[in-house]
Amino acid sequence: MTSMKRFGHLIRHARKAQGVTLTDLARRINRSKTALHKMETGKQLIPVDLLPKIAEETGIHPAKLRPDLAKMLEAGR
Repeated sequence: MTSMKRFGHLIRHARKAQGVTLTDLARRINRSKTALHKMETGKQLIPVDLLPKIAEETGIHPAKLRPDLAKMLEAGR
């Protein structure tokens, strides 16, 4: 499984565990249902500007969604 799919799986799992539909989460993060579906299936990278909102809505730490960015930020300290 690619990292994009793994991150998307985290979002989908958290969303379903909370009983939130794809449409509802898409609305909450101000994205289309199609765009969110692509993120959840690993076909689209999660945009950096969207990390805080997805993290807030799903309860997943942003570093788990995009560890590549967490490593870059950590290295920059």
